[in-house]
Amino acid sequence: HRQKNGGLSFARNTGISLSHGKFIMFVDSDDYVDSNFCSNAIQSQNQYDSDIVIFGYYRESEITSTRLTLGNKTRQLSMHEAFSDLIKDSYAWNKLYRRELFNEVKYPVGKTYEDGYTTYRLYNQAKAISYVAKATYHYVETGQSIVSSKSASNIRDQYGAVVSLFTYLDDKYPEIATKYRYELVISSIRYVTYVPSNFDSTLYKRAYQVLKTSKIPKELDLTHKLSLILFKISSPLAIKIFKSRRN
Repeated sequence: HRQKNGGLSFARNTGISLSHGKFIMFVDSDDYVDSNFCSNAIQSQNQYDSDIVIFGYYRESEITSTRLTLGNKTRQLSMHEAFSDLIKDSYAWNKLYRRELFNEVKYPVGKTYEDGYTTYRLYNQAKAISYVAKATYHYVETGQSIVSSKSASNIRDQYGAVVSLFTYLDDKYPEIATKYRYELVISSIRYVTYVPSNFDSTLYKRAYQVLKTSKIPKELDLTHKLSLILFKISSPLAIKIFKSRRN
C-alpha cells in the first residue's frame, strides 16, 4: 500500500483499516524486536483470552540498555493494576491488541504523543488484560526523537494527552488519579515553562488551575516541590523563573 506521509497516527489508522488478522502489534521505525516478540504475546493471549497483552521492553541508547517490566511474573492484570501502569506506560508498541478494539478508537491525526490520547481508551474497552514478564521489544532512544523535543506544539500535545488521561481517571478510577496526581503536576510545570499562555489558552488555564489548587504531593522531588510552592506564592514570578532556567 502506498500513501503520502500523513504522520504516525495516519499510518497506524491506515494499517489497521487494511489489516485482516485478529490481533494488532506495532513496531516503531527506530526500534527492533526479538524473534519471540509475537509468539510470547500470543501465548499469553491464549492463556487468559486477553484483549490486550502488555510485555516488558528494553530502553536503549548508544551506551546503556535498561530492562523495564512489571515484575517477573506473567499474569492477568486487574483493571486497577493495568490503569496504574498506564500512567507511565501508554506506549502503543509494547502491547498486543485484539483488532476489534480499534472499531471505535482511532489515533488522533496531526498530534504527537498519539499513544497517550488512545491507549487508555483501548484499555477501557478491554475485558481482560494480561502481562508477559519477558522483555522482547527494544525501544531505541535517539536525539531526534519526539520525546526530546521541547517545541511548544510538541509539549502542547504531550500535556493534552496527560490531561485527557487524568480526566478519564478522575471519572472512572479517582483513587488512581489521586495517587499519581504528582505526574499531572510535573507535566503542568513543564507546560507553563515552555508554552506561551496564548498558544493554547484552554490548556494553559488547565495547567494554571492544577498548579494553584493541587496539594504538595510527597512524591515530588525537591526541585518540583519548590517550583510548586513558588507558583502558589506568586505565579508570575514562578513562571518568569521557570522560563529563565528552561535552557
